[in-house]
Amino acid sequence: MNTKLKRVVSGIQPSGILHLGNYLGAVKNWTKLQDDPNSKCFFFIADNHSATNKFLENLSKEKEDANEVYSDLNNMVIQTTACLLACGVNPKRATIFSQSNILAHSELMWILSCMTPMSWLNKMIQFKEKSKNKDKELSSTGLYTYPILMAADIMIYKGEIVPVGEDQIQHIELTRDIVIRLNKICKKEVIPPPEYIINKQASRIMSLQNGLNKMSKSDKNTHSCLSLITDEEDIKSKILKAKTDSLGKITYDVKNRPEVSNLINIYSQIEGITIEATLLKYENASTYEFKQGLIKMLNENVLPISYKAKNLIEKDFDYVRDILREGKKIALEEANKNLAEIKDNLNYFV
Repeated sequence: MNTKLKRVVSGIQPSGILHLGNYLGAVKNWTKLQDDPNSKCFFFIADNHSATNKFLENLSKEKEDANEVYSDLNNMVIQTTACLLACGVNPKRATIFSQSNILAHSELMWILSCMTPMSWLNKMIQFKEKSKNKDKELSSTGLYTYPILMAADIMIYKGEIVPVGEDQIQHIELTRDIVIRLNKICKKEVIPPPEYIINKQASRIMSLQNGLNKMSKSDKNTHSCLSLITDEEDIKSKILKAKTDSLGKITYDVKNRPEVSNLINIYSQIEGITIEATLLKYENASTYEFKQGLIKMLNENVLPISYKAKNLIEKDFDYVRDILREGKKIALEEANKNLAEIKDNLNYFV
């Protein structure tokens, strides 16, 4: 008996070298999903999403032309893909590709834009948060409408399961609303309403210097973020300098001890055990002793990823490009087929 495979769709923006938060918050979960024999996975580099403000920001800097912008973005796509492969994302178990290579994403976005009320987009919290601290001239229309592109990303592969972080839940709910509207217009279920899955602990890996902010490569404090391309000295330095408090013992209290709780969370996610098990393991340990254990755990698990990613970037660029080319072929066929079906059911061309 043939079992229908569940379609899993997820993307990651090309920030170049991924960091620990990217790995624990998204990529580690991808490797589990791809190994489920009942799943069919589409994992893409969301380079179109990363361009939402890039041109305006570079225009404001008055130093980079469009060719340089594209060159940087292309390199970051390759680097991000190399990191995914090093983390265990397997091209034999998942389709890996660059979003911008599949034009059907953008075409479907336009169709969906024509059926999505502005009132729905006006409720999107992320746009308000991302644009409130920026010069209004640097908040692009793309930043406003990118939740519709995210919906197209999912719908073009008939995605049923979407692994996301907490900050993306509202966008999946918007996608469901758009899917329901499209199916209502078509008077049949053309696209299944997607469901999100979330690992709350892993999706909230915070800065090593401020437990209230998510880990980010753009943080000005270089000790706040641990890159996946690292070494023993870097791991040791950043963990020993990671902010804690004066209590000197290990307890999990996100509200009152956010930094210590973040380190406990990182340890638990890396080793694959519960927070309770981590607390039991270190119930009599000092903060310094716990940090030593965390350093050892990171050395054992992150350094092999670092070595593989560095090797792919420095020596096997062509191999990474080949993976993206093969993924493009599969994604292109799937996306074009589904786009044609959607357009046919919408009577898009009269």
